[in-house]
Amino acid sequence: MKTFGREFTVREKVLLLVMVIIMLGALYYLMVFEPVTSEIHQAELAKQSLQDELLIAESRAAQIVNMRNEMEASEQAGRSFTYMPSYNASNIEIDYLHDVLETNADDYLINFNQITRSGNQIRRHFSLSFTARSYDVAKKIISELEASEIRCLIGDISVSSSEESVIDGYVGISCVATFYETMYDAVEDSELPEDSAQSSQAADDTGE
Repeated sequence: MKTFGREFTVREKVLLLVMVIIMLGALYYLMVFEPVTSEIHQAELAKQSLQDELLIAESRAAQIVNMRNEMEASEQAGRSFTYMPSYNASNIEIDYLHDVLETNADDYLINFNQITRSGNQIRRHFSLSFTARSYDVAKKIISELEASEIRCLIGDISVSSSEESVIDGYVGISCVATFYETMYDAVEDSELPEDSAQSSQAADDTGE
């Protein structure tokens, strides 16, 4: 190889070869190795993050299930069948709900669905959802509703939370419940439904 009219010496050729190898190595490092290594590292970080999120989600789900089971077990164990007021006790029942929820819940929604009648028993069904600042407060609300002097049975309890720790943070509770009343000493009004027991008996008699 010649340059400016003379050939490269062996030493110069070796140096040029070494420089070319170094340049190729640098190009490989900058254009291939480093980007690929960076992508692998980012993928590993993303994988670890997903695993962490999955563990947190599984932990929260387990906490929610345990909380719901504990509430239902507490409800069953502490259920006391108190008196049934005469129909129509809706104002007393609504006032009691507001007293308990306004004292303990951050917000709440009550929706009375329907009234059913079977013989002398009246069932006033409603759905309830509320937010409490902790699981203990939510459990207290459920316990107070169950401990009402007016017979109130609660079921289908659902627990939710946006916090990482369900136990320590705010929780949302949804459930269905029923107040019980009696027709003894009742004053009938336009809201009183038909007696399903009599309707069923009438249907049986007609069928005969």
